[in-house]
Amino acid sequence: MKAERMAKALWSLVNVLILAEAALSVNFFHHRYEDLVQALYSVHNECPQITRIYNIGQSTQGRLLYVLEFSDNPGIHELLEPEFKYVGNMHGNEVLGRELLIQLAEFLCEEYRRRNERITTLIHNTRIHILPSMNPDGYEVAAEQGPDSNGYLTGRNNINDVDLNRNFPDLNILMYYNEKHGGSNHHMPLPDNWRHQIGRA
Repeated sequence: MKAERMAKALWSLVNVLILAEAALSVNFFHHRYEDLVQALYSVHNECPQITRIYNIGQSTQGRLLYVLEFSDNPGIHELLEPEFKYVGNMHGNEVLGRELLIQLAEFLCEEYRRRNERITTLIHNTRIHILPSMNPDGYEVAAEQGPDSNGYLTGRNNINDVDLNRNFPDLNILMYYNEKHGGSNHHMPLPDNWRHQIGRA
């Protein structure tokens, strides 16, 4: 009985030490735009064989919207392989998602390099796209104000005062309209110059 309690206590201590090591390896600070870009390129430089950086366009103020892709074949769509997109920071003043996605990217790279079986399997069988900040302009507005003088709505919207989280097309309206008037109900048409609008992915 005493040996069993001692084993449980040692196992608890080992778990605490593992958690402490993991927590110490995490860099907790708010990434301004340049820091965010540097963090993404740092992950890419550490794991170039499983990552690719591309952009999906620019913010209103010209900041590139960078995406970090994880895959065993970065840049290649593999038929029937699941793809996931993670988007953070739609509201510029909500930074938790932004920071967690940066941490996720660092974690995936580190664990892949350590040959973590679950992470290796995940990356070899899934294509993951991470966009840490959809609203870098709003983030910079909020960051400039600082936490002490920052109002609830400061930086929430983009520079054009658009709430990006509530600015998605209503596909139901389009589908029902097209069904009623004989149009297609399965997609939205893209403009002819859509590739130019988003830059080369």
